[in-house]
Amino acid sequence: MISHHPMTDKKVVKFTLEARNRYVEDWELEEWCKVASPFLLAYASLKGVTGLRKQDMLTIKRSDISATELTSVNIKTGKKIRFPLYDQNGQATTVKLAIDDVQDYYRSIRNPRVPVISQFLFHNRKVVATGTLRKPPALASIPYGSATWTKLLLGRTSRSDSPITI
Repeated sequence: MISHHPMTDKKVVKFTLEARNRYVEDWELEEWCKVASPFLLAYASLKGVTGLRKQDMLTIKRSDISATELTSVNIKTGKKIRFPLYDQNGQATTVKLAIDDVQDYYRSIRNPRVPVISQFLFHNRKVVATGTLRKPPALASIPYGSATWTKLLLGRTSRSDSPITI
């Protein structure tokens, strides 16, 4: 490690924040699920099974969901990532179940007389039963990745949910 910057000859200050020393435990996730809004549960279930960044999640369009896969473009790298919706046996993957949860959430709050004009899966505003626009709850940085977390949110697991990078 160097002590001085080679161009400015200023002293290099070492990063002093403590590294993460623990992970979220199962009981904490259970408590969060009890108090989280239905929107956050739907968002977290898809985020948990895909592992996408917040910006990538918010740019998923309804047209990115085909009959067989969810396609997302990683904004940071520009690569396309495909998530299969069904495994080799024809069983729905947890990605498919999470997408269904998101769509069920929007069906539950949507006024049938007001058309959905957003092309995105996660709308930046939502139409509530009165037909007025209201901002959705703030999106939290939600940890993801563990099978227990996925099972907790979706109530089920699948083995063939690994993304395929194009």
